[in-house]
Amino acid sequence: MVSISFGKSNFSKAQNSYQMTISLIMMVVVLCSISSIIVAVKTSSSQEPVSVPAQASKTKDDVAAKKELVKAVEDLETIKDRIKNVEEYDHRENYRSETNNGLTVVGTLMEQMIDVMVAVLKQPLVAEAVSKRIVNKQDADEISEYIEMLGQEVVKEVEQTQLLRCGRPMVRKTEEHEGGVVSTWMEEGEGDVPEDNCEVYKFNEDKLEEGSKRAMANLYNKVLSVVEKTEEQDKMYRIVKNVSIDNYKQLQLSYGREINEARIENFPEQKEIVDGAMAHYKYLGHELKRELGESINIRELTGDEERRINYLKR
Repeated sequence: MVSISFGKSNFSKAQNSYQMTISLIMMVVVLCSISSIIVAVKTSSSQEPVSVPAQASKTKDDVAAKKELVKAVEDLETIKDRIKNVEEYDHRENYRSETNNGLTVVGTLMEQMIDVMVAVLKQPLVAEAVSKRIVNKQDADEISEYIEMLGQEVVKEVEQTQLLRCGRPMVRKTEEHEGGVVSTWMEEGEGDVPEDNCEVYKFNEDKLEEGSKRAMANLYNKVLSVVEKTEEQDKMYRIVKNVSIDNYKQLQLSYGREINEARIENFPEQKEIVDGAMAHYKYLGHELKRELGESINIRELTGDEERRINYLKR
């Protein structure tokens, strides 16, 4: 996207800092999510057996178990409802699942992560600093809507891409080479596997790769369909301008640079910002198409847009 310059390199440095922060946050979230799933898989075998009448069929047992799992997940989602108002968030309520011991552990991990995040946001200077980053309420609401829009696209992919699959027990394999050298390794055994009630759980690598590529394509196409609209370009320009100007003085002071009021007054016009941003986004589409194929909706670049991204081709 286009970098907006009020000083020689202030905003590019700030952008790098923000990008690094966002990347770290995403990495922490992903690692915590994976850890939670591993804990759930390992602890699921510790669930107490449910006593059923001797005459109950296996089908009825399976249906009941699935209903209990759905109920447990629904209970887990109530954690989200409790943090809608961060300023009044009560961390004293502890999540417990009555039907899935693994989700009790995962839910507790989620709660503790939320507790830490809320505690940080409640610190006076942190709350003060955050409030100064996005000053305009309309800007904040619309940024949140964009985040929710993209989050919903990711959720759709997660819902249809199974993270785990039933696996086969691992077996030891050996192979003898010249000179009597024997190599050994472990690999997944052979045979049929069930669709649920697994003996062994494996990460569904093929489906994950397929789902990741599909998610990337859907996200790109979704954003493209939004940024092509004139009304959305107007909205995004206003947000970028407001946030840039609101943060300019503090960024300048943070780097020990002089505040130049003329640079604020001479903020780039909307056409300059939008044309540069669209050139870069269209170029990204052509790059993604090389990897993801026809699933990417591409747009041809104009002569002026080609000029704006020539430096990327060097």
